[in-house]
This record gives sequence, C-alpha cells and structure tokens, in this order.
Amino acid sequence: MQNNPFGKEVSTLLKTWQHTFTNAKNALDAGCAHGSNAKFLASFGIQVDAVDIKLPPHEVNTQINYIQSDILTFAFDKKYDVILALNVLQFLTAKDKYKIMDCFIKSLSQGGVIFIRSFTQKDPSFNNSKIIKSHFAQDELRRWAQNNRLKIIAYDEKVINDCHEPIGKHQHGLVSLVAQK
Repeated sequence: MQNNPFGKEVSTLLKTWQHTFTNAKNALDAGCAHGSNAKFLASFGIQVDAVDIKLPPHEVNTQINYIQSDILTFAFDKKYDVILALNVLQFLTAKDKYKIMDCFIKSLSQGGVIFIRSFTQKDPSFNNSKIIKSHFAQDELRRWAQNNRLKIIAYDEKVINDCHEPIGKHQHGLVSLVAQK
C-alpha cells in the first residue's frame, strides 16, 4: 500500500527532490490543503504563499502567508522560485487547468522549479461522469513542459494503490513532474 499522497503528510515528491530548491527564497503552494508542504518549504527558510479556497487551521508562522483564494482568481502578481501544484489541477476544467498552468509559467523565476502531481486518465475517477474530467492523457504533462521550454528533472506516470478515509482501499492514476525554467 502506498502512502496517501493526498493526506496531511509532506509530499514524497517534494522530499525526494528537495535538493532542487536549496537556494529558493520564495514559493507558491497552490492548493495548499493541510499546509504540510508549505510548512516543509518554510523549514528551509523559504517565504511561502500558501493558497487554498478553504484554509486549514494553522499556527502563526512568519515564513508562511496563508491566502484564502480560489486559485482561478489568485493574482499571480510576483515571481516564485518554487511552485507547487500537488493534487489540485484535477479539480479544474481542462480550460482552467491550462489557464492556471500558463500562470505558473509566467510566475516561475528563471531557474525556478515547479512540482506538479495530478490525476491521469488511468485514474478510476476518470470514468465517473459526475466529476470534472481534466485528468492528464499519457505524456500530456511532459509535452506541456517541453513546449514551455522547461528542463524536466523528473517525470513519472503510474497507477498506485491508496488507502485513506473516507474511501478506504482504492487506486489513483498519477502523473508527477519536477521541472526547471
């Protein structure tokens, strides 16, 4: 069984590739959820804008600026050395997903690193007609990175076993990207 990639723990993707942001000064955690990834970045002395439509209960941390906002209306008015979009893009329409991804590119500093993890069309939820279907097709995220002249550091597509409340045992089709501008 895989660790819950959508839970309260720091993303394994972020932990694995933490050496890519050792010189970062600021970061954007788009869809920060519980704030664990923002706290992890802040532990490196990085100033973090942690954005989510519903903010978690959080303690005061001078390194983290919690912003309650829909990512679709977020200003994207500054440059970031690190951008996280971990398990958030699948909740947008395909059109909005690319609108936000374009904002990520414009907001990413030269030399900055972007981390994206999202659902693929191999995720069982893709066949559910009641949800938004902006799941990535095979190699779609890789092509996007290449078309935007990003240097791909890591790329992976796989199906994982997961287990967490309230769903229990289930699977997810995931795509993960770490890339540098």
